[in-house]
Amino acid sequence: MKNLSNSISIIGCGWLGFPLAKELAKEHWQVKGSTTSEFKLETLKLAEIEPFSIMFPTENSIDPDIFKTKILLINIPPDRKNPDVINSYEEIINQLLQNANNEGKSIEKVIFISSTSVYEKAPGIYEESCNIHPDDEIGRAIVAAEKMIINSGMPYLILRFGGLAGPGRHPGKFLKGRKEIKYGDQSINYLHLDDAIGVIKYFASHEISNEIFNVVAPHHPTKKDFYEKMAKSIGLEPPIFSELASSAKRIISVEKLLNKTDYKYKYPDPMTFEF
Repeated sequence: MKNLSNSISIIGCGWLGFPLAKELAKEHWQVKGSTTSEFKLETLKLAEIEPFSIMFPTENSIDPDIFKTKILLINIPPDRKNPDVINSYEEIINQLLQNANNEGKSIEKVIFISSTSVYEKAPGIYEESCNIHPDDEIGRAIVAAEKMIINSGMPYLILRFGGLAGPGRHPGKFLKGRKEIKYGDQSINYLHLDDAIGVIKYFASHEISNEIFNVVAPHHPTKKDFYEKMAKSIGLEPPIFSELASSAKRIISVEKLLNKTDYKYKYPDPMTFEF
C-alpha cells in the first residue's frame, strides 16, 4: 500500500484546481484529481496527476480510489444556471461525503472551497463568526454545503474565497468601457490565484482543522481605483463611475487568517496584482 503521508485528492481540477494540482505534483505530493471532461484525463496524467472522471450528480458509483488520500479537497462551485441549485448542490456534496466516509479511512481532513457569497451584500465588516444571511440562491446553496461538511463527522476546513483573479480572469476586462457605474467607492474583496493556491497548500501542510477562514487580500482598494487601474494596465478603455453615487463599505475581514497562521500573501494589495 502506498504511503499516503503526502497525498491529496482534488475534486474539481478546473481553473483553480488544475494549477494547484500541478504545483503539488511538482513538489512530490501524490495527487489525484477529478474532471468532468474525458479529454482532460490525459492532460492530468501528463502533469503526473492520477486522473478520475466524475460527473455530478451521478447515479454511478464513484471510484473509491480517489478517497484513499490524506487530504480531500472539494472544489466544486454550485451551478449558477440551475434553477434548483440548492437541492442539486446538496446532492453533490452529500454523494461526496457519503463516499468519503465509506471509503476514505485514511482521510485526515476535508478542505472545502467555499465563498464569501455566504455573507449578505449589505455594508459592514464580515468575520467568520458573523451570522450569515446570503442574498441569493448560490449563497444559500453554499451555506447548506458548509453545514453538511461541518456535520460530516470528519475533520474539516472551510475556506471562504473572495473574487478570484489570475490568468484567464483579468479584472481589467470585467467592466471595460462601461459608463455611469454606481458605487465606485465600494471596497473590493479580491484574491489572486497565486494566493488561493498558496493558502490551500499552507492548510494542506499544517495540522489545523475544524475551522472556517475568510480568504481575500488584506487590503481593500475602492472599486473605482481598482477597475480603472486594471483596465489601463492592459490598454483597455477604463470604466467611468458615477461621482454622485456613494455607499458604505463591505469588507471581508481576514484578521483570523492573519492572526492564526503565518501565511504570507504574495499579493496583499489587489492594486499590485500581476498576470
